[in-house]
Amino acid sequence: MANKSKLTGDSCSALFSLFARIVECSRGGDPDIIRALGLPFDFVQRLENLGPDQMLSVASRYFIDKDPLSIFNIDMSSLERLVSDEIARSGYRDRRSDEFIKLQASKLMMGKFFGMRGGDISTRKAVLNVNRPEVRTKACTREESNQIFDAWQATKRMQDIVDRYLFTARISGCPLYKVEAFVQSIESVEASLKSAAKKKQSI
Repeated sequence: MANKSKLTGDSCSALFSLFARIVECSRGGDPDIIRALGLPFDFVQRLENLGPDQMLSVASRYFIDKDPLSIFNIDMSSLERLVSDEIARSGYRDRRSDEFIKLQASKLMMGKFFGMRGGDISTRKAVLNVNRPEVRTKACTREESNQIFDAWQATKRMQDIVDRYLFTARISGCPLYKVEAFVQSIESVEASLKSAAKKKQSI
């Protein structure tokens, strides 16, 4: 039973990763994997409308009544029904803002991406039952830095910056306020290197 439960978890993770790759390829104009899987175009379009939480939900619900190994023989009718159900459950923008709040995004991020102010955020936190952690520091451990860096690089082809932050947080397992701080540090270093390179060229 324990082995089957672990296998189910592994299969859910694999299916979620496949969803992420399909969306990335679709948005990046690389249809090869989509064609290889034989996925209908309209299904891929609906999959793009799902946030990370919903993709995880679809992946876990898919295996409720299926053998974990059935991932190698995907039931498209079941997947299409679940994806349609997820889309119908809530608005895309509201769902993503809720995900940001659950993943402990900063007020700056909430204002930048969703136009939300402190009062709006506090109200949604109360509805979602999200509490501020007792200790909150932007400093990352070496392991967290590596996880965020790897996840940020893995999502570099995503054109939607909101999705990129969400997937980075989900993949790395780190809160969004840490992801935000780490990405800002990377961008600051890159900007400094570019500036130094330009000055060197002008000499």
